[in-house]
Amino acid sequence: MPTQAGPPPGSYALKGLTKVMAGPYAREFHPVMQVHVLPTDKAGHLAVEVAYQGKVCRLTAIVESAHHSVLPAGQTCHQHIVGNRFEVDVVGTLRSGTLSHSGAFVHLVTDWDLLGKVKLDSWRGLPLPGLVPLPLAYLPSNVSGILHQEVSGEAEPAPESMNP
Repeated sequence: MPTQAGPPPGSYALKGLTKVMAGPYAREFHPVMQVHVLPTDKAGHLAVEVAYQGKVCRLTAIVESAHHSVLPAGQTCHQHIVGNRFEVDVVGTLRSGTLSHSGAFVHLVTDWDLLGKVKLDSWRGLPLPGLVPLPLAYLPSNVSGILHQEVSGEAEPAPESMNP
């Protein structure tokens, strides 16, 4: 019987660092996200669903070895975020990505190109931590930049059976 390649299917709780470099919207934050690794019908491929604050990005990974998979460049994720006095509509295009694992521990690294629009509803500007809000006149409506993310964590326990 062949050994399983890639991380075991399941749900993983990952946390780490995300850096957004997009002009006046540059920031760093430490998300806690869910990553679901699922088998596919295609041999040597995995489905990887990354979920954060109700948003889901579905990606494909190609298994290169028992402990390492590559997320092919060119995959896209569309995010529409509505916040207090702002709205962001951005498409991320994957530049590179890797998914590695050892036992129940998973490590995900991705780099994205970002392109989209920001709409501000107030002269106060976009309220990002660590930045002084800028007047609307100084904020562009188009936004482009890059995002780097490196997160890791362990498998979450499977839900207990409802059967007695």
